[in-house]
Formats: sequence, C-alpha cells, structure tokens
Amino acid sequence: MTNHFLLQDANLKPHLQHIIDYPADPLYNSFIMTGNLFGGTLALEQMRQAFIKKYPEREILQYQGNAIQQLIKSSPLELLLNFHQLHQNLLVILLADLELSRWTKEEQNKLALFLKSLTKNHIQVAVSTSIIANQGYSNSSSITPELWSWFMSGREYTVQSKHLIYTKDLTCALTLEQDEKRFKFLSRWRKSYHFGELYPGILTQDNNLEFNPLMDMRLGLCWFGNFDPPCYIFPRAICPNCGKVKLIPYSCIASMLSGGHVIKFHCLNCHERLATNDALDYYQVLRTYGTRPYYRTKRSNRL
Repeated sequence: MTNHFLLQDANLKPHLQHIIDYPADPLYNSFIMTGNLFGGTLALEQMRQAFIKKYPEREILQYQGNAIQQLIKSSPLELLLNFHQLHQNLLVILLADLELSRWTKEEQNKLALFLKSLTKNHIQVAVSTSIIANQGYSNSSSITPELWSWFMSGREYTVQSKHLIYTKDLTCALTLEQDEKRFKFLSRWRKSYHFGELYPGILTQDNNLEFNPLMDMRLGLCWFGNFDPPCYIFPRAICPNCGKVKLIPYSCIASMLSGGHVIKFHCLNCHERLATNDALDYYQVLRTYGTRPYYRTKRSNRL
C-alpha cells in the first residue's frame, strides 16, 4: 500500500536515524508520533526496513491497527510484563495506527504497563497514535492516567499532513476539460456506458463547489457509510497539469457502473480537476483513515 506514498519531512529524519543508530536510547524510548496517523505509519515502515537491513540477526516486531488491541486483549498481564523473556532477541517493537477510541480502561492500562516494561528492558518502542498531542491529561479524559503517564514519559513528534505526497502518475485520469467535452457531445445521443467508464458530467457537476485547503471531503463507501473527513489529512498528489503537489481529494463515492470507488481531486494551484477509478492504494488510505467514527456524516447533513 505504501509504494506510491512518500513522507518528506526533513525535521523528522534525524530523529528516525538516531533511533536506528542507537535503539533503546533513553532519550528516544518511547518515540511517539502524533498528528497525522498515516504519516506516522509511513515513518514506522521506513524504520522497520532500516532496522531489518542494519540488524538482520535481531527480531523486529510490528503491529498495526486492530492487531495491537487484539494482542493486549488476548494476552494475560503477566505474559505482557514478561514479553521480553519470550522474545529474547527482540530489538524493537513498532505500533502503527494506535487508535484508542474503542479501548476499554483495562486494555489501556495493560497497554501502558506492557510498553513501560519494554522500555525498562531496553527494547525500543516507536508508536504512531491518535492520542491528543500537547493538551494535557485533563483534556484527554478518555485516556487512563496509567497510559497518559507512559505517553508523557516518551519523546513526542507531531507528523504534519503537508509532508505526505502521493506519487502515482495521474496523467491518465479524466480531466475537467475532457469531461466538459464528453458531457457536451456524448450526453446528447448516448444513453448507456460501458462498465468502468466514468460517466459524462462526473466532474462538471461539481462546478458550484467552493474548493479550499480546509474543506471536508465527501466520502461514501460501500458497506461503510457516509463520512466527511477533512481533506488535509490525506496525501496531496502531483497535478499532471501544473506539476505542483497541490492536488487534494474532495470526493470518493461508490459507483458500480463507474468501476468501483471514483476519487476526485482538485488542484489548489491551477484549479484542475481529475477523476479516477484506478487508484486502489489511495482508496485504501481513504477507507482506513477517513471512516473513523468521529468523521461519520450526521444524518441531518445528508437531508
């Protein structure tokens, strides 16, 4: 999934390199990345590959999403506290996309004790998480004091969305000019379309939208529902028209006739618009990070 995504953050690189060169350094253990969850996940993947290359004889463990919670829920506390004895060659454990909204207090406390035990036994811990950064425990009432104490004992770095880039070539995507021509000529005499073909007017129907960097995107996914996450949490793409990294996603709606989920982009620089049903990796990011419960569209907004 990460083949077409880059995290270009010059300020983060020295921190990651220090951890790779000196794993379990107390100044960087635990290392906690807040802010953009997908950006943190990309950073952890970079670390994982670097650790494997530099320490091929050591064990590198990574858990992502629900797998983290499943590990904590299914493991007795005694096992978690002695995890280092079961994995005596363990160098680092990476926890990607630690989203805590559905964790019970018992699970949070077990997680905190587990992570504290790892750092105490000189195992590097690096995490990307949804814990609210720099707001204090009183403003994060869903976090238990035990887990918050672990969070405050670690080294925090905020990953910003602006450093995320989608690198896939979108020159074959449908442009606004092409759609306007198709809508003008084809819609007069053609009433049916081939499966997977984007219908005429798919972009021109959005002419009245007000585009801006802080706008919410329209996300309607099969079996998931309707959501309105802010577009800035997703990677920007390279505009094939002006070459700037200014394409933001503003819509992704399920359309069986158009070949699945059609993603529509708008360029903040040249105002080009694109539509594509051939960006499965980007769709997976939208599905994973845009369908959080707090992004669910309120019923009143859909009336």
